Amino acid sequence: MRTPTRFASAILSGLLLLSGCHNNPSPPAPAPGVDLGTPDPRTNWALISRAYDDAGLSRQDKRTLTAPDDIRQLKSYFPDMSTAATSNVHGAWSPLMVIQFHTADGADVYVVTDYRLYRIGDSSRGDFVVRPGFADYMQRLFIPGAAGQ
Repeated sequence: MRTPTRFASAILSGLLLLSGCHNNPSPPAPAPGVDLGTPDPRTNWALISRAYDDAGLSRQDKRTLTAPDDIRQLKSYFPDMSTAATSNVHGAWSPLMVIQFHTADGADVYVVTDYRLYRIGDSSRGDFVVRPGFADYMQRLFIPGAAGQ
């Protein structure tokens, strides 16, 4: 897997967050056996800014999810996001995607991931393992010509 340098990843992630172009395709169905829990009425939308796909290829694209069930499905891949959990793992990995969850009270929660690990906000809480199936979910979500593109 080709991995970008940390500097290039940071620049690209920042550019993706600042650029426009929000698409709203219909997200793929959840992975079998994944408990999606209850919808979170506090999250208004989620902006997925992908600098690279799971193979390390540059993509530079975005998707915005607004339906509560779609946001719930996306959050299901990050089970420690809504807990106060911490991890002793602080890896040396390059971010390939940034997901911004915007809450009803105006707060933003950022999840940064390389498709295998993720961190919530800054790295002070440590790194956590992404639930299986996330890379496939993202691949289906970003299929060219999908609804809303």
